[in-house]
Amino acid sequence: MARPVAAELSLARETSTTYHVMYRRRDAPGGAVTSWCLHGRDTLQVFLQQFASAGNVARILTRVAAGLGSVLDLGSVDEERVVRVVRPYAHGLAPGALSPLAA
Repeated sequence: MARPVAAELSLARETSTTYHVMYRRRDAPGGAVTSWCLHGRDTLQVFLQQFASAGNVARILTRVAAGLGSVLDLGSVDEERVVRVVRPYAHGLAPGALSPLAA
């Protein structure tokens, strides 16, 4: 059974080809956080298309490419859906990841 949670994604560029995506549950004590690495701009774009409109994806990609971070408010989202979306795109937990949402 789906259990919606309030969540957001924070995105930043780590290297020219690696992106850091941090998932944070706003309704969890201390805001439970999980971080992943995504490789390639195309991968990041397809990943974001699962959660945002084309206009928002373009804006986020522009900010991240410029070295600025970006936050995407997911609103109330089914956490199992987030796991299903992340698995094919993420290449392991980011260094220092606090809690593995998708093991």
